[in-house]
Amino acid sequence: PPPPAAAAAAARAAEARDELAAHKEALRAVQERMAEAWALQQGTADRLVGVRESLTAADAAAAESFAACATALRGAAEEQRAGQCDEELRGAIAAAAAALRCG
Repeated sequence: PPPPAAAAAAARAAEARDELAAHKEALRAVQERMAEAWALQQGTADRLVGVRESLTAADAAAAESFAACATALRGAAEEQRAGQCDEELRGAIAAAAAALRCG
């Protein structure tokens, strides 16, 4: 049989190998979680870019609509000044003006 010191050293070496294997497994699990977190972060970033693009497009559409409404309101006001406006158009002008003030 091996001397007691050699047997004790072999047992410690076996424990150290087992501990190393456990640490390697834990490290692999952490790396997997980090990869998943990175993928989630990338997906979130991509979605945020899409949201920003959608909001930019919506802002542009709203600005265009606001400008068209203001142009129509100016034209209607000119018609009103020229006396070419009936009561229904006056009501529409007032409503459009109120909408423009509310923004």
